[in-house]
Amino acid sequence: MVHGLNLPSTPNDAITHIWTVTLDFVLHGRHTDFVTAYDWTEFDRNLFRLAQSYQLRKFCLGFRSQEDLDRFVEIGVPRMPHLSIIREVVFAIWNSKESKWKRELPQADVNLGIVCSLR
Repeated sequence: MVHGLNLPSTPNDAITHIWTVTLDFVLHGRHTDFVTAYDWTEFDRNLFRLAQSYQLRKFCLGFRSQEDLDRFVEIGVPRMPHLSIIREVVFAIWNSKESKWKRELPQADVNLGIVCSLR
C-alpha cells in the first residue's frame, strides 16, 4: 500500500500528466479502522499537487462495503478540502460474487462539494 506519493518537485519530460489516482482498500485488506487512522490531510496535500502540477482529473476509491464507503465520506472527506478541485471522484464497492466493481454514491447525507461519477 502506498502511504504517500513521492513526486518530483516539478513536472518534467518523463511525467507530464497523471490522469487518475486509484485507492483500492479491498486489494490491500484495509477496513474502516484504516480510514479513521490514516493522515488524509497529508494525502490531500499530495492530491492537490497532482491536480495542480500534473493535471490529475480523476480520483477513484474502492471499498469492501457501503459501510466502509460511508465511513470514508464521514471521516476522510472532511480532511480533504482539495478534493473538490479534482474533476471526477468515483466511489466503487467490490462485488465478490460477480468479481467486479460496482460504482456507488455515498449513502451519507453530506454535501461533498465534489463531482461523483457513476459513468
